[in-house]
Amino acid sequence: MGSEATKFYNEFNNVREIIENFQNNTCPEMEKEGVKDCKVFIRDSYPFVSFALFNDKDGWFKADTWCDPFDCERNVKPADDTKVNCFDCLERMNAQAAFFDDGVIVGKLIYAFQYDGFCENSVKNNDKVTVDDCRKWTATYVARMMRSLKEWPSLDAKHRTFCKEYVKCVL
Repeated sequence: MGSEATKFYNEFNNVREIIENFQNNTCPEMEKEGVKDCKVFIRDSYPFVSFALFNDKDGWFKADTWCDPFDCERNVKPADDTKVNCFDCLERMNAQAAFFDDGVIVGKLIYAFQYDGFCENSVKNNDKVTVDDCRKWTATYVARMMRSLKEWPSLDAKHRTFCKEYVKCVL
């Protein structure tokens, strides 16, 4: 499911909807606080943030990341012909989304973006932005991005679509 969830959360139309949701619902709040160019910043940066965050190699959908909160076995690989029950799929996707605004997890995400390579890599070949700029932006935006994702309209319906179309779940 992790590799399919990676595709789903990084799919062009979903990324576009997430950006629009953030621009319409979070940027106005941030602009009141004095943050400038929120809509442009989110449009330009979110696709990179999404790819760094939502992946199954070292990101949100790395299977053993969830073993502690969900008491699962690490490094278990399902058989290729394993069928996923639609109700289980939906429950899993909605359960992981419940953590999108968890303070401890978001704090770890912010730290990881700031100090585990994202900022260093994002400023390569860009003489207008520094690592320090990236770290400041990360502190300003990541928690709000995660809250916006949790509040993404029809998230449950999106996860239903994911389970049917990406995972090919069974009843």
